[in-house]
Amino acid sequence: MQPSDYFAWMATLSTIGLYLTGIQTCNKIFKNGSSSNVPYFPILACLTSCTLWLKYGMLLQDKALTIVNVIGVVLESIYAVIYYVHLSNKSSINRMTLYAGAFILSVLAYVKYGISSYDVALNLLGIICSLTTIIMYGSPLASALKVIRNNSSESMQLSLCLANALVSFEWGAYGYIIGNQFVMIPNTIGVVLGVLQLVLFFRYRVESSKTDKQIPI
Repeated sequence: MQPSDYFAWMATLSTIGLYLTGIQTCNKIFKNGSSSNVPYFPILACLTSCTLWLKYGMLLQDKALTIVNVIGVVLESIYAVIYYVHLSNKSSINRMTLYAGAFILSVLAYVKYGISSYDVALNLLGIICSLTTIIMYGSPLASALKVIRNNSSESMQLSLCLANALVSFEWGAYGYIIGNQFVMIPNTIGVVLGVLQLVLFFRYRVESSKTDKQIPI
């Protein structure tokens, strides 16, 4: 087995495991009977990213990228439907979903019908996929201000932070081995963002534990 094959399968399995963490979110929705307290943007961002990467993988004829993003589209679509069904006020996510759908269709249509050159189409789609990946990896950092303000990392999941950093590293290594900058660069940034999340988690977990040990006078 070539190193590229090893990293491809390792990254594929790790990414599928990351996708399956959405089951925890669904269980939370089922338990509460509502999805109002669960953010929708990470689900939509991941679904958008998977859809575009699926097209890129098909154009590139890369088996690993195609397989992992087919699974990602299916799972994230299921999570999105569960979220939608359990939400009472659907107007806000209707707009978000409409905008995301219009963006995806516009990109796919332009790549297929607006560009005659295969290389230009592949490069353009690669740039767009890279940007969506960076946004997807950076979305958990939206809670960073809350963590710093509350001096506690209780709102962060250690397993998710570790998974993001690991998956980013594996895809970044795979992109480096196959010489694909569109896979390598955003996932290298993903490693940095993942490490930053881990730093926040441990930094403010220590602070909160110290606070808990203080004896009130």
